[in-house]
Amino acid sequence: MKFTAIDDFLNDAYLHPAATFDTVRYISRGGRFQRSMGMIQSHLSKARRASVFAVTLAGAFGLGMVGAEARAESAMLVGTWAGNGNINFSSGTKERARCRAHFAKTGARSYAMSASCATSSAKVDQTAQLTKVGANSYVGSFFNEQYNTGGRIRITVSGRTGDVSLAGEAGTAFFRLRKY
Repeated sequence: MKFTAIDDFLNDAYLHPAATFDTVRYISRGGRFQRSMGMIQSHLSKARRASVFAVTLAGAFGLGMVGAEARAESAMLVGTWAGNGNINFSSGTKERARCRAHFAKTGARSYAMSASCATSSAKVDQTAQLTKVGANSYVGSFFNEQYNTGGRIRITVSGRTGDVSLAGEAGTAFFRLRKY
């Protein structure tokens, strides 16, 4: 008996588990499969075959959705963000600041940031390297070349809003950014 389509394969019977993978792979490549007499055939009810097929399709569809969700999730941080926050310098001085940051994906779980921030007294640029550590959280280190200072950065994203906290030798800061 020859199988010319996956429907014929499912409607006739299930083969021995060891042969099933090769059979499905061969059929999916558009070929024909001649079942040998040595293979073990088990007869399942049509309802059972249909439910197994439905579960297989659901699993394949589900995996596709996981892939799409993963792509959307990884793209979550990528792009341009802007917002306001507060800087608490280690000297005790506090200032409001506006920031604009750009994030780019550099690896499977890694990102690069370049940002410009302005206070009433100065404008500074900083860079950061971040690693995704949770579904919506990123941690890493930042560096400000103008003042030769750096520290740790943590970002938590919720939709198009990102909460950014920085801590280093020069002080601490917190910003709430919105994605453009």
